[in-house]
Amino acid sequence: MADLKELGYTLKDRLVRNGFWVSPGPVTVQPVEYELNYGGGYPITGIEKFLGYFDPVVNIANFPSISVAANYSSAHCYCRYLKKPGNDLVILDGKKQDSYTRRANKALSFFKSLFSLTGSFQFYVERKKRYESAKGLGESAAVAASCARALYRTISFEDPSRNLPLVSRLARLVSGSGTRSVSGGVSLWLSFPYIHEPESYAVRVSDGDKIAIGFIPFKSGATTENMHILASESPYYQAWVSMKFNRILDLLDRKFPDDLMMRIAESDMFLMHSLLLSRGIYLHTPESLSALEKMISARKKVGEFFFTADTGPSIVVFSSDEHTLKDLSEEIGHRIIGAKVVKDEPEEDMAIRKRAEEALESHGS
Repeated sequence: MADLKELGYTLKDRLVRNGFWVSPGPVTVQPVEYELNYGGGYPITGIEKFLGYFDPVVNIANFPSISVAANYSSAHCYCRYLKKPGNDLVILDGKKQDSYTRRANKALSFFKSLFSLTGSFQFYVERKKRYESAKGLGESAAVAASCARALYRTISFEDPSRNLPLVSRLARLVSGSGTRSVSGGVSLWLSFPYIHEPESYAVRVSDGDKIAIGFIPFKSGATTENMHILASESPYYQAWVSMKFNRILDLLDRKFPDDLMMRIAESDMFLMHSLLLSRGIYLHTPESLSALEKMISARKKVGEFFFTADTGPSIVVFSSDEHTLKDLSEEIGHRIIGAKVVKDEPEEDMAIRKRAEEALESHGS
């Protein structure tokens, strides 16, 4: 672990020297009671994948990771602060969610101690999906990013876009993947054993302008939480971790080229899925496996493309040419839903704001 810490700070120093690292700014904490504040977020797909926490209490990962934010779906959060101490509340998609409330409580306890706040926070979150149901399309990252932005606007009069490192850090407390969603584009989350907690957040390393992206949603009942533990127990995990640092340092030397990162997204999928397979976890379904087989067969018939999947059977496809994705969709007989790499937060939806006001008022103060 000491070697990983040294590699981690070597990476940070080089990010600083190459102009990628951005330090957080100060924040003036002035929450206004009952004022409803908005935050939005998009999901992410892993390029240099991530599994395994060094410190699950504050979500410090064992190694840095890279992802791309895209508009497969969006999360819209409203937050308000109550001065009176009480139970924090999370309403997700119209229902009080105990699992998300427990996750939020862990993050909010740390957050309140950080800024000397004694009141309670209430969140209303809605997800807007471009598909019916799926696993592995980064929804938790979108929720974490939306909550972090809404929370920042609740405690401060400043716009979160002016202090992305701090907002990214707040999102990390909810979900490790959320920290990269906040930064947008193609982002690197700096994390490694014994990192100073305030330094663990994400910075954008590419706008992803050369990446055309599409996705095929597939359903699954698997849960990501178990995978963090199972992957770290694989006999191949440490080799995967060491490889991460070397590859990311190489990407940094090359200035994070989009074409190389698309290739890595595919190759690292096979490595990560092999780790899970060694622990008895198989992520794909017969339907998603069939789609992958057809994609491999189509490689000689359409332009260059790369495919990847995170902790679920849903498949994301990258290319430097969006027409290739359309050709591929026709060739394999699966609809590949077109998406865009995103850099900012979703626009506010006033209909969701109205539902948030009604829901939070019904729960009282």
